[in-house]
Amino acid sequence: MQNSASLLTRIRHDRTEPLKPGFDADGGERFQTALARLEQQVSVVQIEESAILKDRLLTDEGQRKKLTALAGGIVGNFDWLGQILSQADTAASRLSHVLFNPIMAVPKGDAVVQYLRDQEIRHSLGAASVSEWNAAYLLALERGDLETARALVTAPGPARVSPDIQRRGQEAYGRRTNPAAWEQLQAVEHLTEHLSSLAGQVAQWLVGLGASPESVQMLKPKG
Repeated sequence: MQNSASLLTRIRHDRTEPLKPGFDADGGERFQTALARLEQQVSVVQIEESAILKDRLLTDEGQRKKLTALAGGIVGNFDWLGQILSQADTAASRLSHVLFNPIMAVPKGDAVVQYLRDQEIRHSLGAASVSEWNAAYLLALERGDLETARALVTAPGPARVSPDIQRRGQEAYGRRTNPAAWEQLQAVEHLTEHLSSLAGQVAQWLVGLGASPESVQMLKPKG
């Protein structure tokens, strides 16, 4: 179970270590700011926790009750970490929309004509195997034929283009057509990964002190 000492060790280690590849300047600054704020907060709690554990007038049950009361009183002080995660999640969603929405955007015009056009594209593959549909999808994205790509992944019935191929195709399309937004998305996702790991350890620490698992749900992204 995470305790104050081990959590502080992790925080201080991350503060002194060079930032790992994947952070951009903004993400690195945000992560370091979060670490500094956490170190200050956890250090204060560690002093109170230590005083409770050293109080020889308290029974084990008395210590447990005081630690639980301490945890319940401080748990809300860490909701800012969940808010940062939510902000990062919102930024990632916005960038994903910019990068990948064009693939699925339905062209303006006569809906019936578009439906017939989609059918024609799908029928051109006939009874082709999933691997052939996958290859056709990737080729369509590579040449910028978004109409064909969208028609293939929106075919009625069981998916003919595998989810992994869709992801690979989207990533390749995003890197090629909007490299700046793609790099931003990678940096935001990298920041989110590290913040999520940190928030998970904070949640474990709070529960170990005595907070209820339900009370630390605020350490997860909202929305």
